[in-house]
Amino acid sequence: MLGIFGVAKHIVHCTRFYGKHYGAAKAARALAQSSYVAARRGLRRQDSETADVNGYKLALVPGDVGICAELQEVGVHEPLLTRIIPRVLRAGMTCIDAGANIGYYALMESRAVGSSGRVVALEPSPVNYERLGESIRLSGAENIDTYNMAAGNADGKVDFLLSDHCNISHVVPPGEEPRMRGTITKVPVRRLDGFLSEVGLRSIDFVRMDVEGYEVQVLEGMQETLALYHPIVQMEIHHFIIGDGGTERILELFQKAGYEVAYYVPRALDTAIIGTPGDITRPEMGKLMRMIHDGSIPGTFHVMMRHPVGP
Repeated sequence: MLGIFGVAKHIVHCTRFYGKHYGAAKAARALAQSSYVAARRGLRRQDSETADVNGYKLALVPGDVGICAELQEVGVHEPLLTRIIPRVLRAGMTCIDAGANIGYYALMESRAVGSSGRVVALEPSPVNYERLGESIRLSGAENIDTYNMAAGNADGKVDFLLSDHCNISHVVPPGEEPRMRGTITKVPVRRLDGFLSEVGLRSIDFVRMDVEGYEVQVLEGMQETLALYHPIVQMEIHHFIIGDGGTERILELFQKAGYEVAYYVPRALDTAIIGTPGDITRPEMGKLMRMIHDGSIPGTFHVMMRHPVGP
């Protein structure tokens, strides 16, 4: 009974949240989504090792309650971003995927850029990295290079927290305390500017990053890359972690580099059933700055940045 009450409480909370922030229509969709997921959760196998997603097979982390559970329950992760990314990629492009996790986006990028393109996938979690390699093997992709490391603004080693939600494991910045319970390990960290030149890339067309609150550091470590190649940059900004100052810092770095906002999606809307194409908007950089100042910026959101002379 406690389990039933817990599920009911979660459904009520989600419905109220979406009603308050996004209106009655989204509240109704949230109710439908929460109810559907609750029903599917009882059918999900905790020990499943693979899932068929987007036309390819992904290796799962057994027992994971994050992205792996989501893929089993609804069959898609971030459906709006899943819609956007293939539309901006072309054959022959070179992609950097920082925080590749189990390979959901790396395989999507691999298929979009084709045999003439290349994907460089970085994943610091040893558990996720092993599953990433298995996903690549299962898919037969031959244009993905993987590296078991984090990206940042300095070279060396950094503390990394391993969570039972495999897609929220994260770097613990020096001097900061872990944000949640988990196991701490040390992982290599590199500035993308230096690392990418070492691996011999002739061009960089697209960078995707989901680094759980380490966005500022990654962006600071790739300023030469932005200036030289003007790649499209897709990132998830964790405003609830980095605060107003960190979010402003990110937007200022992009402004200084001459970038403009191509797409913006609140993360809460980028979920199955709730999200619709109309939730994808193109605000000006100044509007995002004003949203930070007036407190209307979401806790987490996706942005895609493009340079006028970039790909």
